[in-house]
Amino acid sequence: MNLTPGQLARIGQLSDQWSFLWDKRRSLWIAAEDCPDGEQIEESDLDVLLARLPGGRRSPVYSAGSAARGVQQIAAAVATESASATEPADCTREHLRNA
Repeated sequence: MNLTPGQLARIGQLSDQWSFLWDKRRSLWIAAEDCPDGEQIEESDLDVLLARLPGGRRSPVYSAGSAARGVQQIAAAVATESASATEPADCTREHLRNA
């Protein structure tokens, strides 16, 4: 599965609030809000899935720098995931706006 720089950048922008998974068996992208009672969205087309997330569709034109930052954000989120796994989830809308 190859992602475009724009898709990587968009995923990077959303990675603080959403987790993304490609279900190879069902050929579906899954986005799950990182909250105990969070929303889960499934789509076969990643661009459609990203457009359905809060904030809607972003501009399809991204710089190489923004794509690189998106990849760095995803890598950082994966690296710190185990460290924050024991912390309680605080995912109220107010908390997310102030993050």
